[in-house]
Amino acid sequence: MQDKAVNHRVKLMLHAFKSEQQIGEKEEEDSSLNQKSFSSSRNESSSSSSSSSSVEENYWEDLQTYSNKLKEIMMRKIPKREKGFSCMNFGFHSQLSVSRNELERYHAKQIGISYHQGVILVNVYSWNRSLPDAIQVFDLYSREFKQSIVFEKVKNKSLLFRIEENYDGMHNDALLLADAHTISKYALKTFLNCKNEGELTSSFIWRNEKSCSCIIDWITILPSEKQVYICASHIVVLNLESGECIRTFELGEHAQFLRRIEFMDSETMIVFHRGASIFQKDQEQTWKKIQDLKQTSSFKMDMVFYDSLSKLILTSTEISQDLSIYNQDGQLLKSIITQDITQKIKLPRGMCVNFLTGELLLCLDDLVVSLL
Repeated sequence: MQDKAVNHRVKLMLHAFKSEQQIGEKEEEDSSLNQKSFSSSRNESSSSSSSSSSVEENYWEDLQTYSNKLKEIMMRKIPKREKGFSCMNFGFHSQLSVSRNELERYHAKQIGISYHQGVILVNVYSWNRSLPDAIQVFDLYSREFKQSIVFEKVKNKSLLFRIEENYDGMHNDALLLADAHTISKYALKTFLNCKNEGELTSSFIWRNEKSCSCIIDWITILPSEKQVYICASHIVVLNLESGECIRTFELGEHAQFLRRIEFMDSETMIVFHRGASIFQKDQEQTWKKIQDLKQTSSFKMDMVFYDSLSKLILTSTEISQDLSIYNQDGQLLKSIITQDITQKIKLPRGMCVNFLTGELLLCLDDLVVSLL
């Protein structure tokens, strides 16, 4: 299994190297052509008119052309994400540990991928609460550990994060970070340059400390509407760009049991309450339950992820060590016990799909396991 994991990492690194090499060659070609075009345009504008206004106008046109070309080059650097998770035939592929040594016994709670910054983020906590919560950073391609951002004041597993893609239109990601009643937004590059929460004090893009009177249980992003949805007994909706509260609402009889929400699209979301259900917006823009997810045990589901490429709903139940897979209509396709994956008792928590490889990354106690 170790040889298989090593081979997988080598293949990913070779793929990344070849892609960067091809992009570099293409960039040199584009840069050369662009310089010739820019030079030609400047010469033509100088000879055609002696007026400063004409020169300035042509200059800004050339600058805009160059800017657009640069954006096209940057777009080509982003790997294509076209592989969803396949539930038909999968098994253990590789793993990484979130415990650095015997003195740092961490458990993985939540996981996310930044494709633009090329990293995997893992939200970890100390199993006996002797250590502060932290977010560990791994290289997306080599899976090597890069750093750990420690939150000295957090030891209650309340830390949550979410990655916003391309928040500035220049292919840079942002990080939404929530703890207790506060949610903040950071440029991910800025966050990765910090070692602890103290260095983050004045680095946020925005911070909201007033809109959530209850402890924040979950956060999710609705990109199409530029909104953040927060579970805190009721649902709080924030403007993704400013952090300002747009509205709050409840889900009727399910309000006091609300624990998780995850969007399938702008009109459909998965909701964890006493059970788990699919909700849709009606014509009056009110969320209504349309389908329950069949529970595979008597215990509450803990985590959910929607695979937008394979159109699969993935859930985990910690106590029963259960990973369940549903289609987008809420029909159960497969359910497995995580002990069958690792041959040890491991409790499943957060998960996400790597859309570059199609692998499911699943948090199992002190491990993040890759299923492919």
